[in-house]
Amino acid sequence: ALLAAALGEGRLADALDAVEPTAALVTSMLAMAERQGGWSARLAAEQKAALTGAGPEAPIDAAVLDEMPLLHAFALETLRTQPPTRPQRLRLERDTAAGGVSLPAGTVVAA
Repeated sequence: ALLAAALGEGRLADALDAVEPTAALVTSMLAMAERQGGWSARLAAEQKAALTGAGPEAPIDAAVLDEMPLLHAFALETLRTQPPTRPQRLRLERDTAAGGVSLPAGTVVAA
């Protein structure tokens, strides 16, 4: 309720829609790195080299990310093999019956 009040109801939904696929990608990348022997160490070494000298509060911008081509390739491969997908949400515009179940207008359903 606090976030909805701060961002507005529509903006909160937009923020949550963006977070879910990102969280799914990160989770998939962590799992894939563990399954593919040696990748965790290779990615950690690349990140350590790219972030050497940067403090914990330093931003990770495009220039820093450009120094991590292995991470970029790993993210793309994870997206290819394990895409973070979710069903499209639909809001009914009128009362509907489906499979003997009555659904009122405004009900959110997934296709």
